[in-house]
Amino acid sequence: MGPRSGTTSKVITRPSLVVQAIAMTLAGVDESRAAAIGAYVRDEHLRAAARPVVAPDDGAFLASPLIEVLPIVADACRLRNDVLYACRQRRRTTLVSGANAGLFRLLCAEHVVEEVEEHSREWTDGPTEHRAFLGAWREEYLPLLRVVPIDDQLEATLSTDERRRIELLRDVDPDDVPSAVLALVLGAFYLTNDRHAFEAVYGGEQSFGAHSDWVGLLGAAGDAGELGKLVQGSTHSLLIAGAGMVEVVRWLANRYGHVVALAVASSISLALVASPQRRHRMRSFAKGVGELAFSLLAEQQSASEQFAQALCATPSWADLSASKPDGVLLRASLRTLARSGRSPRRASELAGLLPALGVPQGEDKVRATLRSCDAFQEVYRGRWQVGTARATLHAGRDGAQ
Repeated sequence: MGPRSGTTSKVITRPSLVVQAIAMTLAGVDESRAAAIGAYVRDEHLRAAARPVVAPDDGAFLASPLIEVLPIVADACRLRNDVLYACRQRRRTTLVSGANAGLFRLLCAEHVVEEVEEHSREWTDGPTEHRAFLGAWREEYLPLLRVVPIDDQLEATLSTDERRRIELLRDVDPDDVPSAVLALVLGAFYLTNDRHAFEAVYGGEQSFGAHSDWVGLLGAAGDAGELGKLVQGSTHSLLIAGAGMVEVVRWLANRYGHVVALAVASSISLALVASPQRRHRMRSFAKGVGELAFSLLAEQQSASEQFAQALCATPSWADLSASKPDGVLLRASLRTLARSGRSPRRASELAGLLPALGVPQGEDKVRATLRSCDAFQEVYRGRWQVGTARATLHAGRDGAQ
């Protein structure tokens, strides 16, 4: 029997975080506001752990609620350990819950999936655990994994120093090279148990021992993601509310004339500021919203910075443009599209998101780049994503045999 789909922990139903925090601001209780934010994040994580895993739709992975999603590249051993932990603890792990909620994006080199399938029996204790392992792997991990083929074209985008480290790794453990290359080209958080592979990706910039606390780092990424969702959602709600009021006035003007629309708008404005008490409440409410926004942004930035420190450092686009002018557009397209919350995207959209590279990077150049590399998949006509769903890979091979 595989791990339970979710958790047995009770999710507490709380009043709106915004309502709680504003009320606490009005009462001058800063500590309680911080506690409300923490409780909100914990509850959202519990809800995420209970949601069904969302599989790709016709090969297209679900878009994230975030504007930018941080990529995670995992090797076979780390995935093995995570699946075994999920089976033995009978609960979903942070890796799966966060990826399923769109808080981060889980990618792997193509050979990693083959290795997990091939060695699953020797990694488990007996037929019962093996069935549980495969059940969890195929039902909760594979649907979330973006499988990326690694070839010489991607390796050619690496800087001289990155290539040197990859060649050292190739001499020691060539099986880890594809995952290390993928982590480097994406500037990703690399999950590996192998010190040589770790050093190939991170060089001497990070401690292998400190990096081993990856669950805590994933927790920071998840916290940042949940807070980011709240900030974005609150912003959108305010914009929609403001746009809604404009549309109401416009409808009144079209239906009854501008005089009636102006009278209604004026009446609403006067009603809001008619009395000192109401003006005081409005100022207090605005203060509460503002202080809540600053608190949320501060918490999000703190969590994001903690996780960002675990991402592998990459050369600047200016350095890559100077040393790898033929490959910098490919690498920038791969990295940008892999981090885009709204995916798949059109070539025109991706071209507008790219940083300045110092090489031609218009829509036609981007489209040609997407078509030239197997790391990109055109899941719908003219719309691309990074990585392929495993089911699509199997379907293609089975059909070719």
